[in-house]
Amino acid sequence: AAGTPFTDGVTRIGRFDVIKLSTLLFAAGITGLDEPHALDATASNREDGLVIVVSINCPMDLDGSITNCIYQADHMRQTVGERFVVKNLNSSSAGGISSQERRGITIMFTASGNMGMFDLPTLVLNWVASLAMVTFVSVILNLLLANLLPLKEVYRLCM
Repeated sequence: AAGTPFTDGVTRIGRFDVIKLSTLLFAAGITGLDEPHALDATASNREDGLVIVVSINCPMDLDGSITNCIYQADHMRQTVGERFVVKNLNSSSAGGISSQERRGITIMFTASGNMGMFDLPTLVLNWVASLAMVTFVSVILNLLLANLLPLKEVYRLCM
């Protein structure tokens, strides 16, 4: 489902786009971290955790540059990723293993768009330059083999 677009959500600093966490929460439809969680109404979003997926789509302009990106934030409701258990070896306890349940805000990013344009003249130029470099190295090695190395008479017979 398409969301409602809003302006001034992304700030450009140098060549980076910066989005505040409050803006991501708003775009994902989360009114607040202290609101009841979808899985457990007795706990808040802050206590039970959230998973937000941010999709970034940057289509390329006709001149090969990128001037506009489209950001979309979705709240992945009722996912196992909202809670995860960490098990550590703990030598200070009697059992040796301790479990800790961690919760928080997990932000996952997906990026899409076009990068680069196919340009035949550039491809041919790079291919010819590579071939010229290989030929140059081959000629230099043949000269070294035929004139400087101890078995140059044998190398000259093989050429």
